[in-house]
Amino acid sequence: MATIRDVAKKAGVSPASVSLVLNNRECRLSASTKRKILRCAKELDYRPKNASQSSLPGALPLVNIIVPDVSNLYFSSICRDCQVELQKNGYHATLVGAEEFENPELTYLPIFLRQPLEGVIFISYANIPVSAQEQICQKLQEHNIPAVILRQVSSYPNIRSIHFNSFYGGYLATRHLLELDHRSIGCLTGPLDNEVCLERFRGYQKALEEFQVPFCQEFVYEGDYGMDCGYDCLSYMRGKNVTAIFSFNDMMAIGIYKAVRAYGLKVPQDLSIVGYDDIFITEIMEPPLTTISLQPSRIGRQAAQLLLRLIQGDTQAKNIVIEPVLKVRGSTARRIPGN
Repeated sequence: MATIRDVAKKAGVSPASVSLVLNNRECRLSASTKRKILRCAKELDYRPKNASQSSLPGALPLVNIIVPDVSNLYFSSICRDCQVELQKNGYHATLVGAEEFENPELTYLPIFLRQPLEGVIFISYANIPVSAQEQICQKLQEHNIPAVILRQVSSYPNIRSIHFNSFYGGYLATRHLLELDHRSIGCLTGPLDNEVCLERFRGYQKALEEFQVPFCQEFVYEGDYGMDCGYDCLSYMRGKNVTAIFSFNDMMAIGIYKAVRAYGLKVPQDLSIVGYDDIFITEIMEPPLTTISLQPSRIGRQAAQLLLRLIQGDTQAKNIVIEPVLKVRGSTARRIPGN
């Protein structure tokens, strides 16, 4: 059965243009291009994948964004910019909670694939087992659905990835604290059975090694990326006499800030803190949070643009690597001698 992408390819236009014409929506296409699209659709015997959707006035081609936790400001920022970029190009983007895919049987996957999808943006994360993520990618490939996956490198022809140099990010954060003469540096990780977390952790260890600072397992606290574990981490670290903490995301760093106030401490006088992600709120925290920036708004736009290239049949589209950048703000300071 012909798809909207087949019509677009035959007519030499984008799938969004095909959707606008077939749904009789206002657009800037010339009359001759509109006639060409209608002729190609007829020649290919194109029929909408989902009759109920096609009956909706002005229905646009659908892209699903699989998101781990929309309450996490980092993920919501990526999703917002994905949606803006996709809608600007004539696509309707909806969010799907990643918790639907957490069970090993992936019972939601067949339902998900029955939707009239033109593409998928998959923000992968630690709670989805690697085997499940692989199965999702395999099914997307089998159903010929273009997709962009964040964090995981893709080797599938229909799927591209935006992944991050997590090792360098962990190294940058730790080196910054070491350059400020901190030697007892706590490390608040995410789940360490996740490759992204492990890479950041290896970066942390590499920086310690370069400065000839012995690694101390007692300075490591495994978290879950939530604010509450940031609060709990400081309770644990206070007994270890750390002078700084590297948090593997900004949300946990916010939890550390909360605990700092509860204990009557001050940042950075009593404790320097480095976060990770650079969510928008970090600039207005008191003091503003030093963090590793992944520029989430840039990631959202790039993910959408990369997916659009795949939908339009661009086989030259390549995986993207994001290099982290250290943003120094007010939450870090030189260690006072004697501390």
